[in-house]
Parts: sequence; C-alpha cells; structure tokens
Amino acid sequence: FSLPMVSAAHYIAGFVNNSFDGENANNYIITLWNPINGINDNITDIIGPNGNSGADNIYFIDCEMLSSPCGIGDEIRVKIFPNASEYITEVTSLIVTGAGFDIMPDLRLNSKPNVSLFYPATKV
Repeated sequence: FSLPMVSAAHYIAGFVNNSFDGENANNYIITLWNPINGINDNITDIIGPNGNSGADNIYFIDCEMLSSPCGIGDEIRVKIFPNASEYITEVTSLIVTGAGFDIMPDLRLNSKPNVSLFYPATKV
C-alpha cells in the first residue's frame, strides 16, 4: 500500500487598503517572492473574494509553493506591480516564522500619479 504525498503549507496573509481616491483593491493581483531567489520565482493571488482568501481586501498565499519553498527565517516580500490601471503598492516584507502562517503589514493601493508642469516659467 502507498501513502499519498503530504506537503506542508505556510500561508502569508495580508490586507490591502483601497486607494485614497476610492479605487478598490479587490481583484488586483499581488505578487509574493523571496528576494534571495529573485522576483522570477514568485506566486500570485487575486486580492478579495475572487482570490484564495474569499474576503474583501485580503490575500492568502502559500509561500511553500514557490519553486524554492520558503523556510523559517526567510524574508518574503509582496507588492502589486503596475498594470494597465497604473495603481501599485509599495513593497512590504516579513521574516517567516514557525507559526504555520504569517501576517504581512498592511498595504495601500496607491493612486495614479498626478503630474502638472507649469512651463515656461517666466521671470520678471
């Protein structure tokens, strides 16, 4: 007889606040990676009810699903990268613990940049 393959899981959960201009963070894609292994070894989740968490503004990612699984003491980072909407977040990170899951610091979806240029500036 054979036993099914058993794999551990270490979940990283976090909350993304909506932007100050009202853009909802739900349905944005958040990317998780270990900086030692590089950004190309990453996992993504959809924030909100359509993602792994099933709850508004929350993501839930198993960092053991990385090609090089996370381990206790590893730094893990998350970020929303720009897409067609131009909304992003800063990078936040944590050190993986032995608790079975870890909670990332909250993020905020950043509003699109608003750039104004007064040109030419005239001197009198």
